[in-house]
Amino acid sequence: MTVPCLASKVPNWLVALWVLACVLSSRAGSGQTNPGAMPLGGRSTLMGGTGVALGRDGASPFLNPATMGRIGDTRLAFSVRFYRYTQSTVDNLVRIPTGGGELHVEDYEQEGISGAPSSFCAFVTLSGLIPEEASGLLRVVRGTSGRTKLGLCGATLERDELGISAEHRRLVTSQATTAANLDFDRAWARSVFGPSVSYQISDTLTVGASMHVVSTDAHDRYGLAVLSESLDGEDRPAVFLDETRASSRDGVTTLGVTYAWRALTAGFSMRLPSIHFSDSARMTRFEQAGTNAPSLRAGSGSYEAPLPVVMSLGTGVDWPGSSVEFDVSTILGGLVAFETDLDELTYSGDASTVRSRNVRSTVGGRSAVAFRAGGEWAVSPSLSVLAGARYEPSRVTPSRDSYGVAPADASVLGTSLGIGSYGRGSELLVGTELSYGWSRLGMTVPTLEGFGRYVARQHSWSALLVLSGSVGLSSVKQTWRNFKELRRPAPSPR
Repeated sequence: MTVPCLASKVPNWLVALWVLACVLSSRAGSGQTNPGAMPLGGRSTLMGGTGVALGRDGASPFLNPATMGRIGDTRLAFSVRFYRYTQSTVDNLVRIPTGGGELHVEDYEQEGISGAPSSFCAFVTLSGLIPEEASGLLRVVRGTSGRTKLGLCGATLERDELGISAEHRRLVTSQATTAANLDFDRAWARSVFGPSVSYQISDTLTVGASMHVVSTDAHDRYGLAVLSESLDGEDRPAVFLDETRASSRDGVTTLGVTYAWRALTAGFSMRLPSIHFSDSARMTRFEQAGTNAPSLRAGSGSYEAPLPVVMSLGTGVDWPGSSVEFDVSTILGGLVAFETDLDELTYSGDASTVRSRNVRSTVGGRSAVAFRAGGEWAVSPSLSVLAGARYEPSRVTPSRDSYGVAPADASVLGTSLGIGSYGRGSELLVGTELSYGWSRLGMTVPTLEGFGRYVARQHSWSALLVLSGSVGLSSVKQTWRNFKELRRPAPSPR
């Protein structure tokens, strides 16, 4: 995290809030986040997730790399920190088999504050590295306007977590008394890192490209221990463990273009199909219920989780200190495929049986259209108000055999509001986004007769705190000059 060197025009209370956020960031735990894509840039988030046409922050390389040309030449870096309060309910999540084979079913509620994954970008303009009088290849790279910009970014594109630790239940029915302990953990995350470039062909036309390495990780674990004592005194113990781990490494390229005509700017970007590099997948399942023979299954296999192809179109109007933008994104369907061969060991009495079983889970994707709108309005030369709204539809078709290796079937509605403070090449943005998300999750169902699967429904209310800053080279140079002045020895009296 880079703390910007702020100008005197930036209010002191904003500086104090930024420093406090940086201190708290080291303590921020991994909590459950609301369903949907993660925020990428501070200005983009506060303007409803827009940025395909008028982006100029750390979200530019991901939304439309051509918009990097709008970032000031003296801009060195963007950084952003997110904190989220979430209140979530999952329908029928806690399912415990009782005596007689029935399932005790109840909803699960969770709330808390967590530090959401943050993004960081550094940018440099080649006009400062390649002189204007350069010729040959250097002249081509520099461009006729000198506005060739390079960026290096890392961010978390998606994250979804849900966990229950040592949840204890004691149930009394007309047939039996049941005691149960439940542990559940589901996590899905996508992170990217890599370079980007934008090239200004003319005063009106700019093109760009991003080349990122994508890391996708999925973890699904369900552990349950049950002891049921019936009225006749017969004990029926049961132990279940179902765990899946999968990861995939891919490469993805995003291409973009912007065209400006007077105050109007149009932008288009497309994320191309992923290129698969490597993967790993492991699955372990143990069950022992009642008088059934214990069974252990374990194995490894393959996992592919390509990013969906996305095409985005944005239009915006930009005038001094203020702007308005509207974006539409089409997300094309894709597949997440998990496959493994399980070696199954079943022990009964003095005999054991070994056999192999293939498990395959294919989670389908469907096309969806997302809408985002936002604007920024200048209150003074150094202060502005930002606001926006977004609708992110589901793009996943959940199945009963999904094993937690795919993103949630999530849709999100959100609205945002914030303020921006600017001065001497630096900026600080503070604001919040309120959102409501609804999703479906493929879950494990343990019974006294064995494992099954079902789809649970989740509902989440979320408040996201956005703290974003950037620092310019001019501020860095001035800070360095001030530092050297402090170290310079005072002239000796004569």
